[in-house]
Amino acid sequence: MWLLSSLLALLFVCLLFTLCFKPVKIGNMSMYSTLKEGELVLVDCLRIHLKNLGRGEMVAYRDPVSGEILIKRVIGLGGETIRAENDTIYINEDFRLEENFVIAGGLNFSTLTIPKGSVFVLFDNRHYENGITNRGLEFVRMEDIIGVVGLRIWPFSFFSVKAEKDTTY
Repeated sequence: MWLLSSLLALLFVCLLFTLCFKPVKIGNMSMYSTLKEGELVLVDCLRIHLKNLGRGEMVAYRDPVSGEILIKRVIGLGGETIRAENDTIYINEDFRLEENFVIAGGLNFSTLTIPKGSVFVLFDNRHYENGITNRGLEFVRMEDIIGVVGLRIWPFSFFSVKAEKDTTY
């Protein structure tokens, strides 16, 4: 009887884990230096439905072009205007975003309005962002977001509960 109870409990935990978390391997240097190529993170798929996203959070979503899972940082929220001038990001023209962790890459774009129900996302490594130019400036619909990056689990030497936000969001 205890064996059956143990197996059912293990099955329940595995099912819950599968539904709530998704492991994602970082496949490029787009989020360097926050996340490095080869690291493994757990994406919390449940949190996105329980709490509103905040500026500065890292989210995972499926790229509509390639189908791969991308991780980017939320920079702007639905209804806001956003522009970039020499790597400085301005939100609603009066708020200057301070991003101490970003690798500058000469990011410039004119004022954009973020559609309601979407967020504006960018890579932390703006050199990488500029390498994919037009695809780098993306509005991601909330329903396309898989979840929020919550745990860095590999390599164990860099295990952390959440990649820190070193910014004044």
